[in-house]
Amino acid sequence: MDSDLRQAINTADIQTLRSALYEILKTVPGTSNVVKKKMGRPTASRARAESINRERERAVYYCSRCEQYLKGRQVLRNQCFYHPGKLQIKSNPTAWPDWQDDEEINMELNKQEFPECFFWTCCGEEGDGKKWCVQRRHPLNMVARVELDGE
Repeated sequence: MDSDLRQAINTADIQTLRSALYEILKTVPGTSNVVKKKMGRPTASRARAESINRERERAVYYCSRCEQYLKGRQVLRNQCFYHPGKLQIKSNPTAWPDWQDDEEINMELNKQEFPECFFWTCCGEEGDGKKWCVQRRHPLNMVARVELDGE
């Protein structure tokens, strides 16, 4: 590009530059892709990819390992805290001295209502879920997109 043309571009007002650009776009084939690229305007495929990314950001996911709901990129950013073991009844649970049958005691409702009477087989911690023994990434095979009411 010669120096006179460069000087004319550098000193032209914005309306003149726009007018010249529109004229070039109308008359010179193939310039629209160059302009889109330089102007940062999305092409159709890039616009679609951006739309998919925005949709994923708004989506809600559920990790079945740590039982947490996650939004968008939290699946990749947040850690999954969990116990790899199972909840077992302590040998002398104080919450139900009259019960004899371990199977009846070992119900999900009792694990929630009396967590202090259970322990994790992986680390020995009480079953209250306050302390996790493993911290890792959410396993993508255990994370599923969920639809919440009103979304």
